[in-house]
Amino acid sequence: MRLNWIQSLSSFPFDCLLLESIFQSILPLMLGGTPGSLAIKMLSQWYQWINCGKFSYYDYGRARNLRVYRQEVPPTYDLSKVYARVVNIWGENDWLSPPEDVQRTVSEMPNVVRNIRVDHPAFNHLDFIYGKDSDKYVYTHILSALQQLP
Repeated sequence: MRLNWIQSLSSFPFDCLLLESIFQSILPLMLGGTPGSLAIKMLSQWYQWINCGKFSYYDYGRARNLRVYRQEVPPTYDLSKVYARVVNIWGENDWLSPPEDVQRTVSEMPNVVRNIRVDHPAFNHLDFIYGKDSDKYVYTHILSALQQLP
């Protein structure tokens, strides 16, 4: 069964938020503007990716797709054309980017120089920005990669 993004939003996995891993003082700021920076079209595309299982351009529907893309379905992104060096950092408990999706994406890119699993079993999508230990689990890897640039 295909879900639309409104139905899926109502089933957000709040149990994945480990509040002990987030600075309690930042919760009002974090939740006060959510999802303020997200556009409806962006949420819609995110759910299109989930439903179709492909990393593709925005699906406008058959008629508009024909006008925009000159085909009935949107094309998929060609990740083999990503020539920039990529350091990919991911977590096992990321409900937006499950490990199997991360590995499929990494396998399609030609220049992944590091593919790093965060060494914390409960690390999730929000922890990359809001987590108390992001400096330890994420930022050290980013700084190390930047220091190795020519």
